[in-house]
Amino acid sequence: MRGVNRGAPPRSVNLEKYQHANAEGSGLTKHDYDLLRRRLHGEFGGLCAFCERPVPRNSSPGAVDHFRPRNPATGSQLAHFGADLTFMWLNLMYACPECQTRKGNKWPGTLKAQDEQAIDRGLSQLATSDGWSYLPVSVDVGYVNPNGIDDPAEGYFEYDEVEYRIAPSRDLPDDRRSKALRTIFDIGLDEESLSQERRNHIDVIKQYLESKGTRRRTEEIGALVSRHRRRKLKDTKPSAYGPSVRFTGLVLFAHQHGWLETANNRNMP
Repeated sequence: MRGVNRGAPPRSVNLEKYQHANAEGSGLTKHDYDLLRRRLHGEFGGLCAFCERPVPRNSSPGAVDHFRPRNPATGSQLAHFGADLTFMWLNLMYACPECQTRKGNKWPGTLKAQDEQAIDRGLSQLATSDGWSYLPVSVDVGYVNPNGIDDPAEGYFEYDEVEYRIAPSRDLPDDRRSKALRTIFDIGLDEESLSQERRNHIDVIKQYLESKGTRRRTEEIGALVSRHRRRKLKDTKPSAYGPSVRFTGLVLFAHQHGWLETANNRNMP
């Protein structure tokens, strides 16, 4: 997951009109839904807002997902937030089918008490085994948000260089670390095939860099990191690094920890 600097809502879809009519049960027309989906595809560079897998625009396209979900009891009103966010632009995400299915209507603090307690016990055991204290995540805290760059989503996570598993960053205090762990657990960001895709992506980058001389390799790493940090749509075009600027959090973490350097460069003083 990475932070995305969102643009303004599309002028072609009157979300305010839908918001006002929502109390009467009005939903998006197929035409407007498709327009929104195409705009969100662009906003997120054709990547799932949560796992950062590339998502097709036409065949099997991604879905418009509510970050703070619909209340299952009403289908529209997000009652546990005190506001209706059904047609709020910044609450709409672009999601791959896998993440949308896993996330569904989940949100910390809104499950049945016994289900919340079971999750908290399991995550607490994981945290304790890793030497820190898990704190139950409240409704107000929720998941790590892909929106914005003031509190970048990639800062919540770290990875290992062996299995490329994702974990809460050790640099975070326990409350924010708990938020990251609950996000990983509920959305399935630690799923094995996703870890393998991360490994493959870094391998492609390493193979490309290994084909360059020392000076050129340094320049290429700098360009790669710059493209990820800008997060602009024009920077998500096909490149030697793969089909898009994906797995930003992983790539920036790999750069920070020297994974993209050659063995000789790593050992240099």
